Amino acid sequence: MLTRENIYRYFTQFCAGAVLIAIPITILFVIMQKYYVSGVTGGAVKG
Repeated sequence: MLTRENIYRYFTQFCAGAVLIAIPITILFVIMQKYYVSGVTGGAVKG
């Protein structure tokens, strides 16, 4: 799809698809981050 001849024609569609894929992954990361941090720090041993 992104060959040298077609890059100017399809680049905007490629970028739009990349953004549409990245948005749900980013939202999932933000939501699950608090569970990850609590799990990592819950098993830590101090001192």
